[in-house]
Amino acid sequence: PANTAATSAQPEDVPASLVWSTFLGGSSVDAATDIALDSSGAAFVTGATTSPDLPTTPGLGATLSGNSDAFVARLKADGSGVHYLTYLGGAYNPPPEFATWWMDQSNAITIDANGAAYITGQTFSNDFPTTAGAFDTTYNGGEPCETHNDKTLNCGDAFVAKLGADGRLVYSTYLGGSYLPGVVSGGDDNGQGIAVSADGRIFVTGFTTSWDFPTTPGAFKRIFAREEYGLKDDIILSVFNPAGGGSADLLYSTFIGGGYEERGSDIAVDAAGFAYITGYHAVEGSDYIHIWPDFPSTVGAFDPGPMVRGARSFVIKFFPGGQGASDLRYSTLFGSHSSIDSNGVTEGHAIALDAAGDVYISGYTSDEEMMTTPGAFARSRSGWADAFVARFNLGSQGAADLRYATFLGGADYEVLEESDLALDASGDIYVTGETGSQDFPVTAGAYQRERAGSDDVFVARLRPAGQGANDLIYGSYVGASDNDLGLGIGVAAPGVVLVAGY
Repeated sequence: PANTAATSAQPEDVPASLVWSTFLGGSSVDAATDIALDSSGAAFVTGATTSPDLPTTPGLGATLSGNSDAFVARLKADGSGVHYLTYLGGAYNPPPEFATWWMDQSNAITIDANGAAYITGQTFSNDFPTTAGAFDTTYNGGEPCETHNDKTLNCGDAFVAKLGADGRLVYSTYLGGSYLPGVVSGGDDNGQGIAVSADGRIFVTGFTTSWDFPTTPGAFKRIFAREEYGLKDDIILSVFNPAGGGSADLLYSTFIGGGYEERGSDIAVDAAGFAYITGYHAVEGSDYIHIWPDFPSTVGAFDPGPMVRGARSFVIKFFPGGQGASDLRYSTLFGSHSSIDSNGVTEGHAIALDAAGDVYISGYTSDEEMMTTPGAFARSRSGWADAFVARFNLGSQGAADLRYATFLGGADYEVLEESDLALDASGDIYVTGETGSQDFPVTAGAYQRERAGSDDVFVARLRPAGQGANDLIYGSYVGASDNDLGLGIGVAAPGVVLVAGY
């Protein structure tokens, strides 16, 4: 429904039930992909929409431009309405064979202390709205990337945008490169995670297949991938000062990766300006025959590799100082032990930092050999794919760097698409995602103790104390009779979270 009327519970129902819940959308398909909260509890939500009739805010002048646009909404703290809601996108319409694909979409959102919102994602539009003086106001795609039924879809660019507290576009730029002649799969760029430092610098991660993705002098790695392995995705890290100074706005930009596929999924930044990235590194099919230990790990890391086969998540600590190889401060794989050829998949989707500097990641794994820690909530995989949560201290002490790691799931599957985690001040971990399991671990007094549809949202609160089953403080389904996915989560107060999805 094209409304934002919220359903509210009574205060005495908190925290074991639903405080408020609302639809946000129009007459077609709408998906929330991420959420961020300000100090008042207002929720900033972003994602993608194909609806031409979103209840947008008068005066922002935005309409649906192509087959899909990104959107940004700032919801009131009680869910009763929006401070603003706006589209952001260009006019690209793909061939009919790709009509169900998102052409312009936002994948991640963060906010600063002044209420400005920062988003990143991907666009296929050569008229995506950019701002005067932005780093790159020209679309770099336009070459064929995907083929289906003899029809081609052009490559996309990443984008980075800043909206003021009133929802007006303050800064917007393309971020991407082009394809390498003769290599059909090149030239695709995608922003997946975004963070902002206290001094207003924007940190973006994602992935690229562009040989000429913009890098900066002194960057960690200025050459894309390795040609002998097929020029597969590299992680990107780009840092912006959104000042409208053209090329000078790009303060730092680098590839991170080797010859196999690496993708950055999420990023966090600490007070000292260090960036922390998670995602996954994959060796698929017959590639494992040509193993070359080229994932950029560091000495003393929990698992420096080499990768054998399958996919593993990673944790990277990076300082964008323009000092080449020394910019990489810590890098580890996480999944199966490096000696195990499991062919399993462990993908990192979300990352967060606590006050002590420990790093937390979550995602999903199909790897029954994923490393866990003594006393963890679940040390064995329950279904063919489970969610996971891991906590690291990046002390370069090898195995001791892993403080906590657990599976989280039921007998079927969890988190095939995306997921998210957040922390409260005490170090409790809040996780959301998708579950198809009828026995996802729920707790007494949970809002919803049984799965309602084929896939439901799950919400869990973990305390990584090494007390086994007691580490699960709260677990609940959230959903109805069809498919429901949780893609973003934020903590309003200990035990009070906001979840966004579709």
